[in-house]
Amino acid sequence: MWTKMKVIPKTFYKMPSNCMHFLLAPLFLFVYVLVVDPFHVSEFLTTGGSSYTLNLTFVTLITIAVLSITRMLLFILRRQLRMTWAIYVLWSAGELVFTALFQTLYLAIVFAVIGVDIPLFEILTRCFTYFSITMIYPYTLLGMGVQLHYLRHREEEAVDDKSLIRFYDEYKKLRFIIAQEAVLYVKSEINYVNVHYLDSGKPRSYNLRSSMRALEESLTRHGLIRCHRSFFVNPEHIRLVRKDSSGFALAELDTPGLENVPISKSYYAAVAKFL
Repeated sequence: MWTKMKVIPKTFYKMPSNCMHFLLAPLFLFVYVLVVDPFHVSEFLTTGGSSYTLNLTFVTLITIAVLSITRMLLFILRRQLRMTWAIYVLWSAGELVFTALFQTLYLAIVFAVIGVDIPLFEILTRCFTYFSITMIYPYTLLGMGVQLHYLRHREEEAVDDKSLIRFYDEYKKLRFIIAQEAVLYVKSEINYVNVHYLDSGKPRSYNLRSSMRALEESLTRHGLIRCHRSFFVNPEHIRLVRKDSSGFALAELDTPGLENVPISKSYYAAVAKFL
């Protein structure tokens, strides 16, 4: 249980999430540096008369290139990877380090061409300080956004999942899954249970080797009601209840061509409460 909690959601591996990282994060870097000028980075990028805008543009393009490669690798390896949060943070930190290395290489070439002598380690330190640390902001925001999307989607799936009825056979093997609202009624037939349901508006049936006793708890939990020793019915599909010439109650369903579902005297009051 604890291990599962630490593994990152699969949403982080998907293409939309990766595209946001290698497009929005560099865009944030470009705009933030251009507008805020953190750490007076403009002085560094204009060293020796260099073009501030040109250098910032190339730094941003390098960031896009490196992140697109690492994020595509993350997407390609999504089936083999099973990252914990700690490993994902290390992966992200590695992306920033690699980005700083290539930014350093570019700026070292630029400064060498214009004749400015700055030690390589100093350029690397400044690139990491000025650009990589700035990238922590979009990384954090994007990570939180992807996680919130996953949690919201998981909650929606959980709600949808509650409306699904799972039918297991006598060996406890899952055989049939269907939405609660699609079930018309369930009928017991000796060693089998016959599930009558709607498929694209047409009545269908599925034979399951099981018993009413084994299914009773699940059917009741999903809103079906017992109306006879051998029948469960979905009250949402009952059109009306009538009695035949012998006084036996029958439920007519809202789907033409189906048999009437019998209602025993002992279950009549329970069925009537839902009508």
